[in-house]
Parts: sequence; C-alpha cells; structure tokens
Amino acid sequence: MFKDPKAQIIIMIYLSLFVLGLTDNLRGTLFPEILNTFSLSSTHGSYLFVITSVFSIIASYTSHQWIQRRDALQVWRWGVLLMGLGTFGFFIAPQFTPLLFSGAVLGLGFGILAVTQNLLITTIASPQTKQKILSGLHSMYGFAAFLAPLLAREMTNSQFPWKYLFLLAALLIFLLYIGILVLPASRSKVSTSSSQISPVQPVMHALPSSNGKPLLLTLIISCYFSIELLMSTRMTSYLKFHYQWTLSQSSLYLTYFFIGLLAGRVFFIFFTPPLSTKKMLLLSLVSSLIVITLGLKIDPLFLSLSGLFLAPFYPLSISFISELFPNQVSSVLSKTISLQSLFFISMNLIIGYWTDLLGIASAMNFVFILGGAAWLLLMKL
Repeated sequence: MFKDPKAQIIIMIYLSLFVLGLTDNLRGTLFPEILNTFSLSSTHGSYLFVITSVFSIIASYTSHQWIQRRDALQVWRWGVLLMGLGTFGFFIAPQFTPLLFSGAVLGLGFGILAVTQNLLITTIASPQTKQKILSGLHSMYGFAAFLAPLLAREMTNSQFPWKYLFLLAALLIFLLYIGILVLPASRSKVSTSSSQISPVQPVMHALPSSNGKPLLLTLIISCYFSIELLMSTRMTSYLKFHYQWTLSQSSLYLTYFFIGLLAGRVFFIFFTPPLSTKKMLLLSLVSSLIVITLGLKIDPLFLSLSGLFLAPFYPLSISFISELFPNQVSSVLSKTISLQSLFFISMNLIIGYWTDLLGIASAMNFVFILGGAAWLLLMKL
C-alpha cells in the first residue's frame, strides 16, 4: 500500500490536515495567554482570527488560478510552506503587529490547503473509497484538535512559555514539508478536471440555482462551522474568566470537548443510523444546543460533552451535498469554504465586541443565534 504513489500522497495530505488542525486549535486554546501577553482586549485579540480568515478567503479565492497554471500538488506544497512560516512567526513575534502579520501568512496557507487537500482527495480516491477517505481526513483534524489543549495543559504545567507550542507545531510542519519534497509521488502531476477546480467566484452569485438549495445548505454548514469554532476558540476564555479557572483546568475541559468531537466522527465512519441525512442533521443540531444550554446554565462539563453531539454534523452535511447536488459537489464545497471564512470573521468580531460590552458569559449565547438560524434553514430544505 505504502509503495502506491496515490497512497503516499493521501498519507501526506492526512498529515498536512493534522498539523493544520494542531496549529489552528492552538490559537484558540492559547487565546487567553495571547491576550495577557500583549495586554489586549477581547475585541483587539479577535483581530488575530479575523486577519487569518481574510487572507484565507483571498487564498481560497485565487488558488484555482495557481492550480490551473501550475499543478494541484505544487500549490498544496506552497500551502504547507506558508502554514509553517506563519506558525513560526507566532513563536518569534515580539509584539502584536508582527503576530498579525504571521496570522496573515498563516491564513494564506490555510486557504490554499482548504481547497487543495479536498481537491486532491476527490481526484485521487476511487468513487468506492472517496467518502471513507474524506471522513478519515476530517478525523485527523479532530485528533489534532484533541491534542492541542492537552499539549497546552502539559506545557503550562511544565512552566514552558506558550510560544514554544507554536515552535513545536512549526517544526512538525517543516518536517512534513521536507518529507513532501523528498517523496517522489508528491513531485508527480495530478490531473484535475475543470469542474473540480472551478473558480471560487463571489459566494452569493456563484452558487447554482437549484431553487436556492445550494445557498441554503452552504449557510447551514457555515452556521454549524461557526458554532464549532466558537466553542473551540472561546471555551477556555469562558472558563478562565467566568469561573476564574487556570489555563490548565480550562484546557482540560476543552480536551474533553475534542475527545467527543473525535469520537463522534470516528463512530460515524463505521456506523450510520437508519435515518435520513436531514433527520440526522436536525438531531445533531438540536441535541447539541440542548447540551450547550446545560453547560452554560448547570455544569460546564456539558460544554465538553457537546463535542460528541456536534461531531457528526459536518461529515453528514458534506454527504448531504453529494445527495442533493451530485453534479455540483466541487462547486458547492468551494463556495462553502469561502462562506465559512466570512462567517468566522463576523463571528469573531461580534464575539469580541459582545465580550467587551457584556462579558464572555453573555457572548457565549451567540451560539443559540447561529443554531437557531441553522435549524430554520434546515427546515426549509
């Protein structure tokens, strides 16, 4: 298997999403420490997430042009390198402005990888194995998300500065990049059809017009995406500032959240309940909102448990795209990636201002606005 060039590329893509997930979730886990180190308000700190998302949109918007001029594998390698440079910048940044610049470079890497990783898997994998390989790919992100708060907790207990976690992540990314360069399979060319690398046009105008359903589903996925990121990037801040917990304590609860997220996604690789995809999406969404309510009102342990109920939503929604729009999967997916980034920017700005005005405990209620919108849109499908 490992001598198969396609298998080698798939393994490297899995590893690239793992280090992406590790870097991405370290930012959320260490957000309170970043605020303290640079003496930032929640609003100003949120600019770090915003600028990364802005440059991620730019990269995903333009990456199709580079894929057409070069090759998907080569552009993917560029994405890995940019991600490594941006992550290393988090380690060496002496002030917040250089940190923002590093966030911009990181965003370019994230945007390129978001397009090329899914495109390469879609191109390389056979129709029979494509769904399982994609499910496994997103499980790698879940595994990295589980490790990030665990690493933060252990290094904090060991009195290491938080910046060294980004040094560790950068070293892993550069090792991966070297591995990609020396792998003969990664220097080959992957043929991609024009439909698969179609330009990421402006979101509202580029979606197919199947009664507006592609746009509805894209909005639903983006609402869910914002809920998951709100939980993963703000849970430590909520527990630290609302309950006066240490970073070690709050990171442990975030670790539990990612354990649930990982377990739920791995479970759905092997078992699918005998329900329609739409019913499973509704069940996942409603149960998640109930558990998050219990976490905010009764015991924060329920916030960790919500990861288990949120877990199946994203893989199921990707499957739902292929069910509803079998001939438009690449198009709808590419637009979804762009809209997710736009939602993430908006969410961070809203949460930042909301936190500064009314506190993090009040700002966490934004999850119900997102969840309510997703539920209403799902009912229209």
